[in-house]
Amino acid sequence: MKRAYLMEMTIFRDYIKQLMGVGFFVSIFVSAGMGSIVAAPAILTMMFFMMGCMSASAYDEQSNWGAFRLTMPVSRRDVVLGRYGVIVTLGFLGMAAGWAACLLILALGSAVELPFGLSDAIAFDEGMFLGAVFSTAFCMALGSLIASIETPIYFKFGQNKTTQWLPMITVLLFVGPMLIINGTGILDNGSMSFGNLASLLGFIETPAGVATCFAIFLAFTVVVLGISAAVSLKLYEGRELQRGIAALVVRPTRRCVENLSIRASNFLSGSAQAGWGRVIPIQRRRKGAVMKCLVVVNSKGGNTRLVANALVDALEKAGSEAVFVDDPAAVDRASVDAAEAVLAGFWTDKGDCAPEMATFLERLSGKRVFLFGTAGFGGSPEYFERILGNVRKHLSDSVEYLGGAMCQGKMGAGVRKRYEAMLAENPGDARIQAMIDNFDAALAHPTEEDVARITAAAQRALGA
Repeated sequence: MKRAYLMEMTIFRDYIKQLMGVGFFVSIFVSAGMGSIVAAPAILTMMFFMMGCMSASAYDEQSNWGAFRLTMPVSRRDVVLGRYGVIVTLGFLGMAAGWAACLLILALGSAVELPFGLSDAIAFDEGMFLGAVFSTAFCMALGSLIASIETPIYFKFGQNKTTQWLPMITVLLFVGPMLIINGTGILDNGSMSFGNLASLLGFIETPAGVATCFAIFLAFTVVVLGISAAVSLKLYEGRELQRGIAALVVRPTRRCVENLSIRASNFLSGSAQAGWGRVIPIQRRRKGAVMKCLVVVNSKGGNTRLVANALVDALEKAGSEAVFVDDPAAVDRASVDAAEAVLAGFWTDKGDCAPEMATFLERLSGKRVFLFGTAGFGGSPEYFERILGNVRKHLSDSVEYLGGAMCQGKMGAGVRKRYEAMLAENPGDARIQAMIDNFDAALAHPTEEDVARITAAAQRALGA
């Protein structure tokens, strides 16, 4: 969670600075205009809770950050909890900005005589102070409630759809219940006597009453945000699953049409020759026959090439024939046709393979394919699975996907220099320091253990 939270806070750092500045001046003008400090901290607290929810979701879609983030070494749970951490942080920053502005006005009013009798109007008063604390706590609860309702919807449907439905959601959740209460006359049927109501209001106006209300509202904030985070996590997982299902439904439909057209063309022309652009049945090895494998590598820094060399050695020791090609663009049609299985090695480029490897994979048909690769971030097995899932999307429906395996790989020295320059500009930035630490950890990879693990996975998948 900490990594995801720091990523979000780094992204919104400049926005938060702007929002804090605007909020500070809004507090000053609201307090001066109303001649009271009661409302300003409350308004900013609620506004910042809501802005944290809406602004973060807007950035996800406008900058495509939501999709790119899934390729990084953070889990879905981390993403959700990090987002709620940002919302809570913004809410309390708004509260701090509001109170800072109000305290500044109080100090200024006591030091100099402000025009229009403002100094007397905003002079420190216990009742005004308690009112400001109560209203701040109430708006904290209200702002967190609104954020708790809207955030799961943003995680489920995205910012564009949710924004269209917000007016209806507001009416159903806030205006509707008030109309029902007013229409049914619940408040007029004597369910709460005037005396009881007066006693309750009298207690709220005392310091003990305000402290009690603040504790209640704070507990309410924690509970609703906790429930909302649990719901968001469920919906976010469901959204990813549905998106994946949608991709499986839409893409195969188009490709199936193309495949059927090619098969029909082959049948009508009587051509039995297979190759690039033609769909052929998946080739199976005859019992006792030697397996013929094609190992194709696209390696930028040499990490994937190191793994590929070990794979070729292991396959040949197991009695298979392995043809090694160090450039996807150099693979000829005859080599592909002759191979029973293709082992495609790639380096990670923005959570996917490089375009050269993507083109090669998209041209394969009727083959058994095993994917292997390296990435600069060590992350976790889930991180590698997401990358493999992205690369797998380049394979057509006629291909039998045998699985894949990945490991971390060292990066060039220029990468660390770039990170160091970033850290020099932003001293103490935890996210950049984590990137430097990851760079240093990656220097030892691929290790012998990494290579052995990928080799074993490939042999299991191939049955070699």
